[in-house]
Amino acid sequence: MKIALFKKPYLRAIIWAVCIALIPSSKAFAQKKYLLEYMPKKGTKGEMIMKMDMEIEMSLSGMEMNTTTSMGMGSNLEVAKTTASETTTELTITYMTFSMKYPFVGGIEYDSRTVGDSLDEMTQTLHNTFNEILNEKSSIVQDRSGKTISMEMSESMEQMQSGQNNGGFGMAMSMSAFPSYPLAIGDTWTQTIDDTSSFMKITNTYTLKSVKGGKVTIDFVSDVVKNEAFTGEETIKTVSGTQQGTVVYREKDMWMSNFELNQDLKMTAVQMEMEVPMTTKSKITMKVE
Repeated sequence: MKIALFKKPYLRAIIWAVCIALIPSSKAFAQKKYLLEYMPKKGTKGEMIMKMDMEIEMSLSGMEMNTTTSMGMGSNLEVAKTTASETTTELTITYMTFSMKYPFVGGIEYDSRTVGDSLDEMTQTLHNTFNEILNEKSSIVQDRSGKTISMEMSESMEQMQSGQNNGGFGMAMSMSAFPSYPLAIGDTWTQTIDDTSSFMKITNTYTLKSVKGGKVTIDFVSDVVKNEAFTGEETIKTVSGTQQGTVVYREKDMWMSNFELNQDLKMTAVQMEMEVPMTTKSKITMKVE
């Protein structure tokens, strides 16, 4: 009976049609690929709001101490120059915020937008430091992969950048460089950041998560170790840890719109010739509007 049914022309045609439909065509299942290039036009502008929250646990002379800090910065961005291979962006810091809570002494709160005339000694010192970089202009040159090629800044800005690179801000600014070949959704690539101005050597593995709605989303995970090529003051003896985060770009020119990073580190710091074990948990966010 089954053989007889299969021999009927119309049934045989239906069965073959179903079988053919179930065979995936290479054209239908081929993944679209995207070439990611940093190409904002001259005159592109944005306000960047950046924040870092950090929890620090340390052991000093047998005493456990916990400290929380929060630091923020507002900046104006403008693409000042473009060439076939590079983009120059000017960055001007408009405000700084800082807060810290620590044992025994209490804490400090600072916002350059609301600072008053009467300041205690610690807040005045903080104000003097931040005031030197407010409205200072920096120039950042990036290639088509988004990699920073060079930076020009004042001496005050250089000192600030160096310190924040160790703390995470400068590192966050260097977190993405696109490969020179097209990527499909789910593709991964690796980049190592071992700039001599940071005591951390960071190996990032990126994944192209999605391209939709005019936005490109990239996830990343990182391994962190001590950078033996660090040329600054040797205040960290050991460091290890991990990071993970997400970056969102505007698809048409790969202009960053959102950045989030979570970092867990274990370190041994050197203070007053003593080794101080530390653990830090940080969250860094950036948003460009």
